[in-house]
Amino acid sequence: MQAKENFDNSISEVTYLNMKSKTDISHDKVYFKVIILLLCAKLEKYVKDSTNEYLDSLLSKGLSKEQLPEKLVVELIKNELLKVKDKTVEKYVNDEKCKDRAKVFSLIWDAKYIFKNTHKNELVVSISNNGTTAFEDAYKKVGFPNIIKNLPDYEQQTTMAGITTSLSFSIYDTINKIISMRHKIIHDDATPSVTINDIDLYVAICKDFVSKMDAKLTEQLSLL
Repeated sequence: MQAKENFDNSISEVTYLNMKSKTDISHDKVYFKVIILLLCAKLEKYVKDSTNEYLDSLLSKGLSKEQLPEKLVVELIKNELLKVKDKTVEKYVNDEKCKDRAKVFSLIWDAKYIFKNTHKNELVVSISNNGTTAFEDAYKKVGFPNIIKNLPDYEQQTTMAGITTSLSFSIYDTINKIISMRHKIIHDDATPSVTINDIDLYVAICKDFVSKMDAKLTEQLSLL
């Protein structure tokens, strides 16, 4: 998917800064601060781009309710019910702009209803202060609940003296850790306690996250 390609291309900015930190050891903590902020920005953009691209692909297929993933149908209806609650029923039914929106309720009873439009901006969640909860919410809204928690761990293999060892790292926990550092930098001007090797590991785990998410989204689209 294009979202993965964009992420893979842009992550080079992070690796470049990490390499630069090796040649400026006296200021490496400054580089690490910027790297954490940049890495979070790229993760957030990937989540937004991938959910948007996934929905665009669904819309382009002209799928009916019976062809759509059931979890997505549930989330689309729940999203519209929240809109009704926010506006109040009285204002919703009398708002001309809501007439087109209300067609989504046809997904409840009409198996042949063609899914043509959705308000994507309402299905995209910013990082805020919620760690991966925000990412989980974004994917849940497009029909993938708890997907990040259930991703397989990142496996790091190292070879020394002809002996290969493997270490496992939770993608979910690592992203939460990175986002937590980002918040402390922004709100407390904190300096993260990380090393060049830590940054290399975080980049590898983030790339693995994107790769695995891309595979999940692509697989689902291929089944429709």
